[in-house]
Amino acid sequence: MNVLKATGKEIINLPATVLNREGKRVAISISAAALKEERREMVGWVETLRDLSTIEELDKELLKKYTLDDIVSKDPIIQEIFNILPDIAEYCRE
Repeated sequence: MNVLKATGKEIINLPATVLNREGKRVAISISAAALKEERREMVGWVETLRDLSTIEELDKELLKKYTLDDIVSKDPIIQEIFNILPDIAEYCRE
């Protein structure tokens, strides 16, 4: 971790992407901290790489599950728009 080695500053949850064995991109989070001896000299560092692919998949599933019924408004004009949106969507499919 060149940035940590150069600055000695910890890194917390830095988003990154790596390739797995199959060549597929995998989202990860990197955290790193310096290991220092008593005189505060850096003698090494520890790194944690966390696989975020499951979290990304769950986010995608959540986004798919929202429907027009999940949108809420008390404004009468917005409610009218909600009422005509299915007709607009049907028209666009034709």
